[in-house]
Amino acid sequence: MTDQQTDIFILGAGMVGSAAALSFAREGFTVSLIEANELPQWSESEYNLRVCAISAASERLLKNLGVWQEILARRVSPYEHMHVWDGRVSLDFDAADSGQAYLGHIVENNLINTCLIMQCQSQSNIRLLMPSRLSAMTWVDNCVQIKLDSGDEIRSSLVIAADGGNSQLRCLSRIKSDHHDYQQTGIVARVRTGLSHQNTAWQHFLVGGPLALLPLSDGSCSIVWSADSMRAKELLLLDDAAFSEQLANAFEHRLGSIEVLSPRAGFPLVLANARRYVKDRIILLGDAAHRVHPLAGQGVNLGFGDVAELSSTLLESVGHGRDIADPLYLRRYARRRRAEVSLMLAGMDGIQRIFTSRRRLVQKSRRFAMKMIDHAPPIKRFLVDRALGN
Repeated sequence: MTDQQTDIFILGAGMVGSAAALSFAREGFTVSLIEANELPQWSESEYNLRVCAISAASERLLKNLGVWQEILARRVSPYEHMHVWDGRVSLDFDAADSGQAYLGHIVENNLINTCLIMQCQSQSNIRLLMPSRLSAMTWVDNCVQIKLDSGDEIRSSLVIAADGGNSQLRCLSRIKSDHHDYQQTGIVARVRTGLSHQNTAWQHFLVGGPLALLPLSDGSCSIVWSADSMRAKELLLLDDAAFSEQLANAFEHRLGSIEVLSPRAGFPLVLANARRYVKDRIILLGDAAHRVHPLAGQGVNLGFGDVAELSSTLLESVGHGRDIADPLYLRRYARRRRAEVSLMLAGMDGIQRIFTSRRRLVQKSRRFAMKMIDHAPPIKRFLVDRALGN
């Protein structure tokens, strides 16, 4: 059993937690990074089913953390275009319209995580403990006393919850979260299409939810099919041939025939936003603070935005001779992030509700709006810039 002092304790070594640890350590803080589970390992021979669309802002963060080049050297899939359609009405976005080479990069979750953990392991001021679980937490004077299941005790000036949507730390801190269950499942798989994906992110809005095909570097695609829970259960039980046929039909055969290359998996779709991002010396990051519908692939980008903003805030606080957990600066951080995140959550929730509405007036209105946007370059550039994080 050991008893030690650290500047920052982070629970959760996923993409957001490990990025936070690395960011704080690069600024000179001592960090204890705790993970309850064995982390998934990236494999060159097999694609991870879960991928994310890394924005330009997230790419900048990963470059600053020294991991982007390592990710590029392994496997990324840049995309230059996005094609969205609803019935006979479509919207097209092109990176060149905003003077960019790419709209973003499709990257496997476990590749990002693996590269971040490797960098964390090279930092002398990061103590990485896994698998290890939090067993107790108490507030003592100007720190938080953490006890792990190993018997280790850690006193920390600041505690970060990066332990996902079902955050143990958020519960222990008695922070409530507003939560909406879409009663939908996101189905993920890797497929090969008969026609080239053209380095384009494709999204078809169906009444039951959006279907996205995301381009991968070997010519295959990663799918995210949002469907009502009962429908999703039926799709997951189909054999590969039947599922491929259903998928091609739902995609209106835009890319020809579709062949499933991997097992399928499903995950529940929810919207959540913690009522407080900061409480005393506790800060919520990533999914522990907020969860968004995956239709625009913004979940991890919001989490990386939390990391960048918090790093800046902590540096500002200690730079003015204040405590790392100074309430004034932490409240300032919370206000900034809540404004940004709430806007994104409201936007994604609104889009999801509008595009799954069965009311004819709503359907006509959204298709009219899509036509107007597609013929308004300034609006399209604004939307692209927001998605890029510019």
